[in-house]
Amino acid sequence: MSAVWEKVARWTGEERIGELLMAHYGLRLEGAVPVGGVLKIDTNRGTFALKRAGEGGESHWRGVAEVGRHLLAAEAGRIPVPIRTRSGGFTFAGYVQSYVLLPWILGKPVSYTRPKDFRDTSKGLARLHAGTRGFRPSSFRLRVFWPRTWERAIDRIGLYRVAVDWSSSAGELDAAFRDAAPYAEGMAENALRYLHRSGVDPLAPEIASRGLVCHGNLHGGNLLRDERGAVRFIDWNRMAWDARARDVAQWLLYAYGRTGDLDLLAVLLTEYQRADRLMEEELSLIYALFLYPHRLMRVLDRIYGEQSLSPDRAVFHLAQAVAVEEKKLSLLRRFPDLVEGTLGWKLPRVDWLERRI
Repeated sequence: MSAVWEKVARWTGEERIGELLMAHYGLRLEGAVPVGGVLKIDTNRGTFALKRAGEGGESHWRGVAEVGRHLLAAEAGRIPVPIRTRSGGFTFAGYVQSYVLLPWILGKPVSYTRPKDFRDTSKGLARLHAGTRGFRPSSFRLRVFWPRTWERAIDRIGLYRVAVDWSSSAGELDAAFRDAAPYAEGMAENALRYLHRSGVDPLAPEIASRGLVCHGNLHGGNLLRDERGAVRFIDWNRMAWDARARDVAQWLLYAYGRTGDLDLLAVLLTEYQRADRLMEEELSLIYALFLYPHRLMRVLDRIYGEQSLSPDRAVFHLAQAVAVEEKKLSLLRRFPDLVEGTLGWKLPRVDWLERRI
């Protein structure tokens, strides 16, 4: 086994990844280094990114390839399109995991130290969403139904509470859970009530007509500036068939988490609006997504559902998720005013947030 293969085997657990690359793509492995969540591999035919295919597997990456081709035809930007295997698929099975091979994108991480970095990303996101408008996947794709998803998450938290109450342990993690769980349930219920009160259906045809492809994982690690200075959206392993409000909410939350600057969020909404106009109903969806405690719910699922975090790591991640929710309260209180001042639209308000100002 070559030195390169030995390194890859240590990183992936795959002792014969070189043979698999040759068999599926005709590529000879010449070098490899971990970068973020992928392996940057050098071959006899250039540089590529090797990534675990994830839960969606072949079907997911076939969808990503279809979106990439649609964007290219619409001249609305480029995304890393998975490379076909010799057999015509988009993933291949290793001995430990399934993998997808992607082109290596030349670029540098966006620094997000300047307002321009945020503005350019907002414009790029709007262009991406506009470019996917009218896209229809070749096979049936299940869309996300937020109320059902959120109701199931609330039910899971209830089950976790029962399990913790019946547990014989009384450690730091369970104490932190008992503090966080009521808040998580309460905010998820607030998000559900707000969605019903607004009367906006995320599955409505007029919402769908504005685009139904979401990147689904917008943060600094998945955004690059290419050699031309354009912002590129990479790492499409969480792409979802959902209302674009999901991406916009996630992007605004990321920007607020980085800066705590509500004035910047007004600028970002304006930049998006100039590039691809949002409907008033979509702002209500964005606010409902702000209310829902996504990160906190995800951490609780990892701890008690998947049991994928050790107790020490679980305490740390839970504390981080709670801190994110606490920081978000100021945004929740002031976002309706920000929307009215920036776009002239009045969003329904949450009474208890108004009383806490």
